[in-house]
Amino acid sequence: MVEETVAKKTEIKDLTVADFRNALYVRFNQPILFWALIGMILSYFYNLSVFNYSAVGNNELRLYDFAGLVLLFFYLYNFEYTYYFIRTQPFLRSLHVFLVYCIFTLIFTLLGSILSERYLYFFSAVLYLYHFYIFFLTAVYLSILMRNPRHLKVFVTVSLIASSLAFLIVILQNLGLVPFLWNDTYRDNYQAFMSGTLGPNKVVLGMSALMMSILSIALINTKSVTINKLLIYFSLGLALLALAISGSRTAYVGLGVFVIYFAIRQPISVIYSAIGMFAFVVTVSIAQPQLLEKTIEVYENRVQKKIKNEDDLKEANVGQLYEDLGAGRSEILIQYLDLLSEEYYFIPFGKGFNNRVETASSAHNMYLSLIYEVGLVGMLLYFRWLTLYLFVRMKRLKVMETALHGLVISMMVTLFFGEHLYIYRPLFALLGLFLFVVTILTSPIFLVGNEKNSDQ
Repeated sequence: MVEETVAKKTEIKDLTVADFRNALYVRFNQPILFWALIGMILSYFYNLSVFNYSAVGNNELRLYDFAGLVLLFFYLYNFEYTYYFIRTQPFLRSLHVFLVYCIFTLIFTLLGSILSERYLYFFSAVLYLYHFYIFFLTAVYLSILMRNPRHLKVFVTVSLIASSLAFLIVILQNLGLVPFLWNDTYRDNYQAFMSGTLGPNKVVLGMSALMMSILSIALINTKSVTINKLLIYFSLGLALLALAISGSRTAYVGLGVFVIYFAIRQPISVIYSAIGMFAFVVTVSIAQPQLLEKTIEVYENRVQKKIKNEDDLKEANVGQLYEDLGAGRSEILIQYLDLLSEEYYFIPFGKGFNNRVETASSAHNMYLSLIYEVGLVGMLLYFRWLTLYLFVRMKRLKVMETALHGLVISMMVTLFFGEHLYIYRPLFALLGLFLFVVTILTSPIFLVGNEKNSDQ
């Protein structure tokens, strides 16, 4: 059908984007692709390895490594049609340009690996880029298949159930009912942090909970959503509890930024959501009072006790608060600034994708990491991709639009303190989860017959 539609393009001058998207839906609406996408969604919440091997040390393969092969096959076999679809949406096209640029900078990574005689470093970079690509392709093919509202409802429902189970396991771990699920290497490196199946790192749990909280808030306040509201409220409640228990200060900042923005743009929706959450908190406090005590304890230890002078918080002394709460990030920031000043000739194009052969740590700052690896050009391409989401307009679904913009703004702010939307967390799929959530929030753009109601 796609071939017939494209063939008629020269004959029918008023052929619309919707016509082409409908034809693509028919072509890609195949069970194997549908279930591969379900597998990718599940992999964002189940990050435990499904297969171990020992090519170089202890290596792990996760669910998305296998499901992603199906997506890659569809991409290569249907490259022309997929590429045409990508070009129809600015934020998809922009991210694809960044990925292509990253492939180009792999040349520099290869040269660095050869000069340092660390050849496997280049192959690890290729693997990281594979993860980046399949997360991107998941968003692309989700956008195509969710033209069918039934598919969209299944994708969202699966994510809500999977996230609820993942966050419930975290909560049960903190109540002492479920043991630590990761191996001894993770136990030692992350001090046996209770994070369920999401990834043994505070920011992974915190950011996963933040993204799903924002998605749930958008769904609750959108009248056209037909998913059971109790399921959405349950998912939101568990996500917020998991976020609080995570102790991720970066996630706390992200939540604060989102709430402020959402409250300004959608004050009535905030009240509506708050009423439901108040009822949930009251229920939890009665059923499991020790859980609320745990969340308060975590917050006090991770935030309140770390601030040396309470006046800095009252006066919004950002510099000193960053020093108190940054966990050594200020020193790493200075280190990377020194590296860039010494090797200024790398600033335009970078040292190569994932080329950290000479650095002991990432910058814990997305923008500095990008400049160091893919240069100022790569950083601007990446920033342009995020910025384009802020230009999405959905006139009849303002809550979805506000949630999308709030999520992106919160990410732009928190990326000053981490690289959670990049390949340094590929094993824990935060980038994939972000792409999934923004794809769902922009879904009205891709629904059949909605092009006239939503514009870009």
